[in-house]
Amino acid sequence: PVGLFHPRKGIFESAGKYIDWYEGERRREAEEAAQAGETAEVKKRPRLPPPDAPRVALLLYRKHVVSGLRYVSDLIEMMEKQGVVPVPFFITGVEAHVIVRDYLTSSFERANPNSPFKNDLRPDALEVDAVVNTIGFPL
Repeated sequence: PVGLFHPRKGIFESAGKYIDWYEGERRREAEEAAQAGETAEVKKRPRLPPPDAPRVALLLYRKHVVSGLRYVSDLIEMMEKQGVVPVPFFITGVEAHVIVRDYLTSSFERANPNSPFKNDLRPDALEVDAVVNTIGFPL
């Protein structure tokens, strides 16, 4: 099975649901910060990256996510601290090429009329700026 994960919320069954949640969390954080003012306590809280931040797909082993291995949450949180929106897919390993081929796209691929894959894109393909593969299998 394929899914997405975030340490603040848990498991998502689709990229669309993950992005909807993520954008909702970002709006909620902005509203809370506006209401509370910029106090020292508010400034210390971890914040999600801004809406124009680069979006990076992260390929993770499903077993590592469901087992709660700490590196998964650490990697996601580190990416956010660096101003990157992580899109953490978990897979069994053999689906890595399927995720990249079927679930992800880029602004270049969408805009390039000569892209050999343009007509094969899923309507819900998620636009990302990069892919980080922790699986170890070729894409």
